[in-house]
Amino acid sequence: GIPAVAVSQDALGGGSGPDFEYDFSAVTEFAAKLVPLACEANFPRKVIFNVNGPGVPPSALKGARVTRLGRRVYDDTLSLEATVGSRRHFRIYGEPMSHDMQPGTDLSTIDEDMLSVTPLHFDLTDRDGMDAMQRWEIDQLLRSVSGVS
Repeated sequence: GIPAVAVSQDALGGGSGPDFEYDFSAVTEFAAKLVPLACEANFPRKVIFNVNGPGVPPSALKGARVTRLGRRVYDDTLSLEATVGSRRHFRIYGEPMSHDMQPGTDLSTIDEDMLSVTPLHFDLTDRDGMDAMQRWEIDQLLRSVSGVS
C-alpha cells in the first residue's frame, strides 16, 4: 500500500546494455527527493513512480516533467540458436527500439534531455470497455456453449 519508485537510465550518448557507460547520479538523487513527497498522507497509495533519465551527464539535464507512458516500437526477430536434447535456445534481438513521438510521454521527454516521472498503477482495466461489455448480456453467451447447463 505504500508508493514505490523504479529508476531507469539511458546510457551516456544513448542506448542501453552492459557494455555502455551510465551515470545514475542525477536520476537517483532526484528519486530520493521524490520519496518523501510520495509518502505524504494525501498522495494516492499503490502507485509506482517510474523515473527515467536521458543519456546525458547530469550537468546537461534540462529539467523534469510529469509524463504518461509512451509506446515503444520493437523490430525484433526470433532465431533458433541451438538445440540441446529436447530444449531449444532462441535469441530475440533486432534493430534499436524506436517510439511514437507523442508530446507529454516519458519517451519524448527523455529525448528532450529531461527527467521523466510517470505515476503507474496495476489496474489496467478499461472502465468504458467494461461498461460497454456489461450491456452485451455475456451470461447469454455461456448458455449457448455446448456442455454448459
